[in-house]
Amino acid sequence: MRCRRILLAAMALALALTAVPTAQASAQQHPPAPEPATFVTAQDGAIVVTSSATGDVVRRLTTPEPAGADSEPFLADDGQSVVFVRMVSYCLSGIYMVPTRGGAARVVVPPEAGFVTAPQLSVDGRRLAYHRVDCTAGAPTLSVREMGSGATHTIAMPNTGYSIDYTFTADGRRIVVLLITGVTPPPQAWSIPVGAISYAEGRRLAVDVPGCYLRFVTRIGASGDLAFDETCRRQFPEHVVRADAVTGRRGATLASVPETEVGFAGIDFDAAGRHFLIQGQSGAVYTVRNGAIVQLGTQTVNGMLASTW
Repeated sequence: MRCRRILLAAMALALALTAVPTAQASAQQHPPAPEPATFVTAQDGAIVVTSSATGDVVRRLTTPEPAGADSEPFLADDGQSVVFVRMVSYCLSGIYMVPTRGGAARVVVPPEAGFVTAPQLSVDGRRLAYHRVDCTAGAPTLSVREMGSGATHTIAMPNTGYSIDYTFTADGRRIVVLLITGVTPPPQAWSIPVGAISYAEGRRLAVDVPGCYLRFVTRIGASGDLAFDETCRRQFPEHVVRADAVTGRRGATLASVPETEVGFAGIDFDAAGRHFLIQGQSGAVYTVRNGAIVQLGTQTVNGMLASTW
């Protein structure tokens, strides 16, 4: 990486010294961004690094406890570490972190009674959001934890309502939550300050449209935009739509469910926001190239994709 930076700096200096830069030189300055070579996922109860070309496991990052399992990895935007859920035993789970190059996992949220799910880091790695569900019943609670101090608070949801998915905005100041406001769907998208103790301190984003149901949300790298997975009763098949994180204004449709799939199980962008992966309900993993959705390799993912490559 250091050699590449030096080379690009030398190219920039040469172009500055020439009076008429050529189109070829301009193209060399801005080559197409390559797809990440690997992504992180959970397979057979362990956190693994997987090839984007073949779907094969490149490296195992964890070995789960004999009576437990590791799942729901989230790759930090700097690519250096992964947070994940470790089920120690039934109804006893916590959140851990492991380096992507391998090494010992450390505790981030100590195991306690209940199920923790869906850990997500802010872009700067300073905050962690996660769900906690009681062992017997009840809706999930949404917590935000300061990674430095360990201070944690819960964002209260509407009475009888609950959150189903969420993502930090690119600046890390807010968290966009898909929440059920009553006893029945459809979900609504709300932008809430990370320090809030109630959803009511936030504002609703008018992303949803009549006849459609929002299922997942993720940030698109550092672009400031979001991607929503959406299924509609009549107009369209399930698809992924882009939207502004501040206004909720809808943009382009990024992908639609392939004919071979029943639906999507998740969508995940690389840290730059230039490439993304889609996991189908079958476990197959896809990306979009030149506007067409294509499957990566022949393997299927027996688990959850990470939230970034």
